[in-house]
Amino acid sequence: MTFPLAQQSLTGLSQAAAELWDLLTHSQTADEEAELLAAIWETQEAQEDAIDLHAELAFQLDAEIAGIKQRLEHLKTVHQEALDRLERWRQELDKSILKSILEQNIAGGLSDEVVGHSLRITIRENPPSCELLVDAKELPGEFRKKKVTYSADKKAIIAAWKQGIPVDGTHIECRQRVIYSLTATTIQDFKNSLLADK
Repeated sequence: MTFPLAQQSLTGLSQAAAELWDLLTHSQTADEEAELLAAIWETQEAQEDAIDLHAELAFQLDAEIAGIKQRLEHLKTVHQEALDRLERWRQELDKSILKSILEQNIAGGLSDEVVGHSLRITIRENPPSCELLVDAKELPGEFRKKKVTYSADKKAIIAAWKQGIPVDGTHIECRQRVIYSLTATTIQDFKNSLLADK
């Protein structure tokens, strides 16, 4: 598996470089110093390769994540359209049966229930529902409910923490994040390649 391998090689190379520097500070002869310096340069190059591998893997994972999120959004849209269509059909079906039964009732032919061979359709009145035509504040007091909600002012809590004032019931944490970016030489190489193409 590439991910743990890249991680292990980067960690191992960092440890090897630290050990080589330690040996260099304690070296006795010029030949020993020259050998250790050569090993340090090799380790440095290998470390740079491992860093590039690690960062490229992160970029590939980011691209895969973005692609899957985009496909997921597309699927949501497609399925939502299918769901909306089916719900519309169901409402139309209900409307047609209501209209049919209502017309039969006016003619005196049917009750609020029709029976098939194994299934029946019954028309029932729902409980009353209320639609507001004005803002709730405009209703008389006895017909209003007051709702109180609280939310934390996180910016104020962090500002207090920065001033050394802890706020009971909170925990402040500064998380670390990894940022992958092109090196300055890579950007310059890219710019040069664009200019060369013109």
